[in-house]
Amino acid sequence: MFIRIIQTSKFLFFVIIINILSIDVLAAQNITNNHKNFSLESNTILAKNHLPQTNTKFTLENYSIRHQGINTLDISIQYSSFLEKASLIFYKKSISKQVEFLLKNYPNETDYWEIVNYYLTQEIIQQNPKLSSVTITLAVYPNQEYSYHRSTTVTQTYSGEKKESWHFNFPVNFIQKSQDSLMQIDVYYTYKNNFSSINYPDFIPIYQQIKNFISTRTITKEESWTNIEQQLKTTLLQQNPMFSSLSIKLKKLN
Repeated sequence: MFIRIIQTSKFLFFVIIINILSIDVLAAQNITNNHKNFSLESNTILAKNHLPQTNTKFTLENYSIRHQGINTLDISIQYSSFLEKASLIFYKKSISKQVEFLLKNYPNETDYWEIVNYYLTQEIIQQNPKLSSVTITLAVYPNQEYSYHRSTTVTQTYSGEKKESWHFNFPVNFIQKSQDSLMQIDVYYTYKNNFSSINYPDFIPIYQQIKNFISTRTITKEESWTNIEQQLKTTLLQQNPMFSSLSIKLKKLN
C-alpha cells in the first residue's frame, strides 16, 4: 500500500512537471509570434516611410467662377504622395473633380480668395488621406474692378502644417527728378501661422500703402532701385505685423 502511494505521487509529480514545461513552451511560442508580428508591422511601416515620394502638378486654366463678381482663374494644384504610378492618373482626375465641386458649391461669394483657398486645401487633404501634402494656387485674372494680377497660394500637410502667401503686381510711376519712370512692382508675402483666419488683411489697403509710399518719394538719379525696394519692404513690414516674410521687386517697363 505504501509503495503504491509513492508510485502514485511520483506519477502526479511527473504530470505536473510536464504541464509546467508545456505552459513555458506555449508562452515562449506566443512571445516569438508576437515578436514576429511586431517585426512585420515595423518593417511594413519602415518600408512605407522609405518609398519614393511622388510630386504631381497640374493646372486648370481659364476657370470661370462667380465669386466677388465674375472672375477667371488659373488653378495650379500640386500634391505629394506615396502612391504607385498606376494610381496617379486616377488621383489627378479625382482631385480635379473635387476642386471644381468645392468651388461651385462654395457658400460665401464675398470671402477673400485666401479663405477660399484655405478651405480648398483643407478639404482636399482631408478627403485624400494617401496624400502627404497639397498646394493650391488660385491666380485671379485682372478685371474691370481690379486691373492687376493677384494670386493666393496655400500649402497644407496631412500632419497639420500650413503655409499661406499672397502675391500681386501692378504698374506704377516713380518720379525720378523731373522724369517719370514706369515700373512694375511685384509684391509677395507670407502670413504668420498664429493669426486667425478671420483676420486676413485686405490687400487693397496694402496696395494703398505702396501708392502712398511712391507718391511721397522723389528718386534721385544716383539712387538704386534696390535701395527703394528695401525701404518699401521695411515700411510694409512695420505696418503689417501679420507678415512672416515679404518680397518687393521693381522692374522697369520703359
